[in-house]
Amino acid sequence: MAVVVFCNDYLAPRAVDPDFSAEYDAARAAGFDTLLVSYEDLTKGLGLSRPVKGQPPRGPGIYRGWMLTPEHYGQLYRALEELGIRLVNSPTEYAHTHY
Repeated sequence: MAVVVFCNDYLAPRAVDPDFSAEYDAARAAGFDTLLVSYEDLTKGLGLSRPVKGQPPRGPGIYRGWMLTPEHYGQLYRALEELGIRLVNSPTEYAHTHY
């Protein structure tokens, strides 16, 4: 099963961003693993600077969050790859569709 990566809530980092809560709930109800990342950290170039609690899920991944620059997406892609999650869109593919 794929991992769906969502942005967390800035004010409640252990919760999903409220704008994505319905999608987060639907993904979990459908049996997908989920992972939260900080959009603010990503856009500051900090990558996944906050530790992931417990053992993160592994496997193919889908990013469902706020738009990132291709550079920040590349940082996210590489950081998730180190955790065993490979996003379905490579940084090159993301950059191509971003523009």
